[in-house]
Amino acid sequence: CALQGDPVFTETSTKSNDPGQCAYYQYDITRSWTATDKCGNSTVAEQIIHIVDTTAPAPLETISDLILDCGEEIPDSIINFNDGCSIANVIFHQQSGFDPDPNHCAHYTYDIDRQYIATDLCANTATFTQHISVRDTLAPEFLASDSLTVPCMDSLALLGIIKSLILDNCSDSILLAIHTIQTNDSLQCTEGILFTYGIDVQDICGNQALDTLVVRMLDQIPPVLINPATNVAIDCPDFNSDTDSLFTSWLSNMGGSQA
Repeated sequence: CALQGDPVFTETSTKSNDPGQCAYYQYDITRSWTATDKCGNSTVAEQIIHIVDTTAPAPLETISDLILDCGEEIPDSIINFNDGCSIANVIFHQQSGFDPDPNHCAHYTYDIDRQYIATDLCANTATFTQHISVRDTLAPEFLASDSLTVPCMDSLALLGIIKSLILDNCSDSILLAIHTIQTNDSLQCTEGILFTYGIDVQDICGNQALDTLVVRMLDQIPPVLINPATNVAIDCPDFNSDTDSLFTSWLSNMGGSQA
């Protein structure tokens, strides 16, 4: 027997012409070959090719959990996704425990949970999550050395100076307590008075630091006369025991002056 001419080839496809449809990426191709001999006997061979999209979109960068210090920058939430066939539609959700009030610890210590749901045109879906922990774990830091020299002042003014020498990496709000451990009142004016203070400082999240500070207070301000001394006149010929007593009393009373 012999063939009646060449086999007849046909091909059909279910592919869509619209790249915005799944059928543009997932479709069937049907191929057939029909061979006929000279006696009119025919045989058909058929091939079906399935083009499928079964892979979900994937991020172009690694999405990983993070632990950040409160002073570190939080990474942007925008992440690009790629699909091997079509475009990716991404739905983003975020929950944060951040408190906008800087007087609360949750302004510096909180958690962020992010979720990305990526879906291509053929409904292949993948979900990616990211957990970000923001923490304030460092106690306030003393910027002063072990000793400090200041002029004489009251405890409230001294507290303000000590507080200005303390720095926290997150918050400006700190709780400061000082107590006197030792006092050494020198007889030498140039040496001043030595105070040894115990310092207890906490930030708003309870991170605590303890230290000691020696403060030397110097009396550097001269007295101010409120009332000047009154003059006294003594006639030398009349200088007697009463006059002497009067003069001695005037001296002991500093002439009636007040400072």
